Amino acid sequence: MYQAALKYYNTRPDVNFNETKVLMLAPTGKAAYNIKGNTIHSALAIPASQSLKNYKSLDSSRPNTIRCQLGGVKLIFIDEISMVSNTMFNVQINNI
Repeated sequence: MYQAALKYYNTRPDVNFNETKVLMLAPTGKAAYNIKGNTIHSALAIPASQSLKNYKSLDSSRPNTIRCQLGGVKLIFIDEISMVSNTMFNVQINNI
């Protein structure tokens, strides 16, 4: 799927091959390693030790940094999505 997505985006006339980003994410380090990707926590700057019940908002500069890093992302694949709580996404996406 990753290769097909890259092929699709790179054949589009309005997409620059060097700027096409397809992220491969997983909830654990082992799963991320197996797909040659990153953990959701590292890609979205979620502190791994932080409890979502006591979530502290990111400082004001961090969301801007994340927006810049993820600005060119066209597609995100998340392996083992069933292991990810909707709370994590609601909290994190609303801050970005």
